[in-house]
Amino acid sequence: MNRNEWMTGGLLLLLAFAPRGAKSQVYQSYNSETSFFSEAPLENITAINKDGASVINGESGDLVFVIPIRGFRFRKSLMEEHFNENYLESDRYPTAVFKGRILGFDPSRPGIQTVQAEGTLQIHGIDRQVQARGTVENTDGELVLRSTFEVALKDYDIAIPRLVIKNIAEVVEVSLVFYYKPKTK
Repeated sequence: MNRNEWMTGGLLLLLAFAPRGAKSQVYQSYNSETSFFSEAPLENITAINKDGASVINGESGDLVFVIPIRGFRFRKSLMEEHFNENYLESDRYPTAVFKGRILGFDPSRPGIQTVQAEGTLQIHGIDRQVQARGTVENTDGELVLRSTFEVALKDYDIAIPRLVIKNIAEVVEVSLVFYYKPKTK
């Protein structure tokens, strides 16, 4: 079983306990892009990850994301190495996980809907309650979820060594786009 199959299976297991009616539809991501941007005086840092997995329960609005930390790709390999070994400690904390709900989403309504997600975001082994605004676009039963939000590194005990304090912002901007199809039974 590959990593994406394992993550998707785990996501579906998490949603298995969510209340569902006979008309409930589960949407499973088939493509994603999560990125972050750190603006700092000496150098801006950007990384992109296309390995995320997610599921949405259309009826309850339950939402789960799993992002493998080692999936982030940087312009410079040394940045990627420092990110994984020194800052996010990806061997010890291999994933970022969001578990929550989408508020304001109607799966039967086509078009773009402005929504808010709220729940628990776990990064670097730390759980924090978060809220993020975004949109869900529903086209012929397929969904596209988009959101941009900020993450303060100190909230997740991610230390920035004094030597590189001017190279890394204390708050990073995270953007994500996930594409979903209905899960077939």
